[in-house]
Amino acid sequence: MQPALTRLARLTRRADTDGLPAWARGALLMVVSAVGFAIMNACAKEASRRLPFLEVAFARALLGAVAVALWARARGISLAINNRRVMALRVTSGTVSMTLTFYALAASPLGEASALMNLTPIFVAGIGVVWLRERVTPGVLACLLLGLLGAFLVFHPTGGVSRGALAAIGAAATSALAMTSLRKLGATETSEAVVASFQSFGALVTGLLTIPVFVLPTAREAALLLVAGLSATIAQVSMTRAYAADVAARVGGMNYLHIVVSLLFGIALFGERPDLSALAGIAAILAAGGGLVWTAYRSRSAP
Repeated sequence: MQPALTRLARLTRRADTDGLPAWARGALLMVVSAVGFAIMNACAKEASRRLPFLEVAFARALLGAVAVALWARARGISLAINNRRVMALRVTSGTVSMTLTFYALAASPLGEASALMNLTPIFVAGIGVVWLRERVTPGVLACLLLGLLGAFLVFHPTGGVSRGALAAIGAAATSALAMTSLRKLGATETSEAVVASFQSFGALVTGLLTIPVFVLPTAREAALLLVAGLSATIAQVSMTRAYAADVAARVGGMNYLHIVVSLLFGIALFGERPDLSALAGIAAILAAGGGLVWTAYRSRSAP
């Protein structure tokens, strides 16, 4: 595995000389990321038919930690931690989010769970207003309200409380807290150090929680877990490189592509048929996320 990661590291060093303009390179990498995360979601959901969701989360975290450690070693990147207080917030909130994510994937339709978990930018904007005292513009406020409306429609409140939907919303909220902490960590830690710390802590916590409910996976289930872990790692690396290749606001808009891919996977692989309310909610969340990206792009490009 390490020689393969070494070759991949060499390829990524040459990625900027492939002749593509920045916007095309960023868009292509985000397509790879979207498909990778959608594959992870689909494999995790299929594995969760028999395996406990905690075991699936543990496998994902463990494989991710090993892959990132090998990746960092192949590229000579430091995994040292400097800001331990903020890192503790990052790994704790990230682990809670990851655990809720795999519960939501096991308990909810794939497309709907992906849409609700992509409320993260909405929560990030809300945290910025409440915690960081950032000024909210009318456009941002409209996007926040539209995102909440989308969650309401996907959530199906008239059909009773869905634990899977609640878990997906909780995953989005705790992920937003983790993402907000990255603003401070970005100045003192490498991205590989952040990911490795989060995945290692997540593997430790979910591993301990898995012990009482552990089920020996079959060869097929083990393959699903392996594909989930590797596809998620490829998706994470691709997304990181996409943000390095082009402006964040433009790249961020492509991030919502994986909702559509997950929705299509849910229909094709699991026979899911989202109703009109769920489709309207997904569309509202896509529009809200796109609106936030557009307002960010406008504010950064303004003189």
